[in-house]
Amino acid sequence: MFFKAYYALVIKGHIQNDQSVFIYYGDDVTSLAAISICLRMGCQVYITVKSEELKDFLLRRFPNIEPSDISSSISVSFMGTIRRRTNEKGVDIMMGILSKALVNKLVQCLAKHGHFIYISNDDLSCGDIDLNTYNCILEKSIIFHLIKLSDVFESNDVRNHIYNLLNDGISKGIVVPLPKKIYSDFEVQKAWDDLNSTINHTEKVLIKIRDESPKILAKPDRTIKALPTLYFCENGVYIIIGGLGGFGLVLADFLISRGARKIVLNSRRGLSSIYQSYCLKKWSLIKDLTVKISNDDSSNREGAEKLVKFSETLGSIKGIFNTATVLIDGLFVNQTADNFKRALQPKIYSCYNMDRISKERCPYVQYFVAISSVTSGRGNPGQTNYGMGNSAIERLCEKRRKDGLHALAIQFGPIKDVGLVADSEDNDKALRVAGMTPQAIDTCISSLEQFILQDLTIAASYVIEKQGSAASNSGKKSAVEMVSAILGVKNIDSMDPTRSLSQMGLDSLMASDIKQTLLRNYNIDISIDSIKSLTFDEIAKFAV
Repeated sequence: MFFKAYYALVIKGHIQNDQSVFIYYGDDVTSLAAISICLRMGCQVYITVKSEELKDFLLRRFPNIEPSDISSSISVSFMGTIRRRTNEKGVDIMMGILSKALVNKLVQCLAKHGHFIYISNDDLSCGDIDLNTYNCILEKSIIFHLIKLSDVFESNDVRNHIYNLLNDGISKGIVVPLPKKIYSDFEVQKAWDDLNSTINHTEKVLIKIRDESPKILAKPDRTIKALPTLYFCENGVYIIIGGLGGFGLVLADFLISRGARKIVLNSRRGLSSIYQSYCLKKWSLIKDLTVKISNDDSSNREGAEKLVKFSETLGSIKGIFNTATVLIDGLFVNQTADNFKRALQPKIYSCYNMDRISKERCPYVQYFVAISSVTSGRGNPGQTNYGMGNSAIERLCEKRRKDGLHALAIQFGPIKDVGLVADSEDNDKALRVAGMTPQAIDTCISSLEQFILQDLTIAASYVIEKQGSAASNSGKKSAVEMVSAILGVKNIDSMDPTRSLSQMGLDSLMASDIKQTLLRNYNIDISIDSIKSLTFDEIAKFAV
């Protein structure tokens, strides 16, 4: 904090001995450092604080300050105090961590040729200053300084100058340890709560891991548990194949929230929904964020190469995520070679091409992540082609790992908020086939983060549907309701309970669904041929 204070006051504000300085909100650590520097230089310091407790704290820490020099920031009475104390001249330097709304008021406190030091994370534009304030700035020849700590490190000369000031300040007693509060490693949550409180920002929060020891430790003698967090490079480019799908859009939002600022959403179909347009509009409001859409087909080598080259125009590629999926369900005997190809294209075709091209053009991508499915590990009737595609990308990830490259395949179950199951007209049917309950998308993203941090190759995240006997299923759907849902019958009362299921339009895939449902919920194992001749009168007896 002394580093920032020296940069603001000395480098930018050109502070001189015996000047007058107004520090707005003198109750944060940067302001405490600034007060220490100003007092050492014999400056008259005026301060505002939020409470009487903070005023008492400043008087104890800086005995040379007069109580009348500290005002409340809640009202604007401090402006009259400064005018009176400076004989209507105003202060030479105004410094504070400010909101844009305060700028128009505080300019009135500055003297001619004064320096306004604006410390904020937000940029200040001319549109934020009203006309009267702008005229006042011109009339008084006020100099504005927008302080960003990142600017300090861009110049070696400035950085070295501040290092010299710090060393001189330490030797003269200007730079002293800031107030601190020490917590034990069992009080981490309390330390975090205090750090985030709006009551007191005058103390540095420290966690004591162990007692000091005179001996040099070769390795830590103890550790504390901590939950790591994944962040992404703001200068890196992140490609999301299937990026305009439900999972892809949520993943993009996650990457952006964790620091990514260059995203390429790859989709062969392009924009096709209002929600997609909404997401792009929302992201367009984020400063320094670039989101591009690519329609290149990564399932062939030419398209994958175009996608990578297009992404490289934005910067260095740091991550490749494949969330694309195509479902063409059907029992194996009814599948065709074309169906298999179409199901495999967004999976292994795309991943294989991106693997090959990335090895040639950007071999050291930090993240190569493919969204797989539990159908790869557990199987699911009617989804042989889909399971094969997911299994293939998992083998590709294993190969990349052997080559020393990053790779992660995540087997997800059904997701209730976005994706194919959420978009299905018969959501319950899709879930019953898999034997799982839907998983919230935010927990899927949380699992993705933890799997990346654990450095895994193949991982799985799904929620198993609660199992139980017919007696324990009294609060759930009956066997008749489950079977009618699979058949697509909306009104159960309109059915003839004596008709066989085959007479009601049962096909082989539906029969397989019913077989799995009866086995899972009622522990009844019945053949496909027997299911075809079943009636609803007979099915109703399964719950007895």
